[in-house]
Amino acid sequence: MRPHARRAPWRLLLLLAVLWLATGLRFYRLDAQSFWNDEGNSARLSERAIPLIIAGTASDVHPPLYYLILRGWRELLGAREFGLRAFSAFSGVLTVAATLALTKLLAQDKRNAELRGEDAEDRREEIKKSPRNSAPSLRSSAFLSAFLLSCASSLVR
Repeated sequence: MRPHARRAPWRLLLLLAVLWLATGLRFYRLDAQSFWNDEGNSARLSERAIPLIIAGTASDVHPPLYYLILRGWRELLGAREFGLRAFSAFSGVLTVAATLALTKLLAQDKRNAELRGEDAEDRREEIKKSPRNSAPSLRSSAFLSAFLLSCASSLVR
C-alpha cells in the first residue's frame, strides 16, 4: 500500500470538517436580523418579472445576473431573510469547496513534477520554449480561472 493512500481517509475527514465549518459559519443565525438596505433592494428587484429586473438594473452598476438567479432562488426557498441570504451563504460554501479542490490539484501537479525529477527552473525553460504545448500549466490556469470566476460570482451583487 502506498504511504499517501493510508492518509487519504484523514484528508477526506479534514476536508469534510472544513466544509462543515464553512457551512456552519455561513448559515448560523442567518435570519437573526431584518434586511439591510442593499438586501432589501435585492429582495425587491428579485420579486419582479424578468424583463423588469433587466430594465431595473440597466442604469445600475451591478449586472442583472445576481438578481435573476436570486429570483429563481426565492421561488425555491421563499422571500424571507433566511431564504434570500441562503443564496450568498451557499455561494460562499461553494467557493470554499472550489478553493480546496484547486489546492489539491495544484499540490498534485507539484508532486507529479517532483516525481518526474523536474525543478522549477527546468519547468520555466520548458514553458518558454513551447507555451502552447504545456498541458499541466494550461490545466492549472484553467482551474485558477474557474476559481476566480466562482469567487467573483459569490461577490457580485
